[in-house]
Amino acid sequence: MKNKSGNSCYREAVNIHSSLELSFILHKYHLRVDEKKSRNVFSAIRDELILDGDSRQNLATFCQTWLDDEIRELLNLAIDKT
Repeated sequence: MKNKSGNSCYREAVNIHSSLELSFILHKYHLRVDEKKSRNVFSAIRDELILDGDSRQNLATFCQTWLDDEIRELLNLAIDKT
């Protein structure tokens, strides 16, 4: 979409509610080792659980090495799926 001067409207739009972290790609099949925000990892896994809806997926196997609060919340969200 172009504005009257011929420039892209998308370049001019600024979202004041987003952060720089949202400008990086969060890969679906592997996570960055240097990921600093556990909330980003939580959000990615939560979104996959919501979209997946497959009760045969076992989140407990993935989470058995972590003890963060986000893991407990993920397990609670997926309690009917494990």
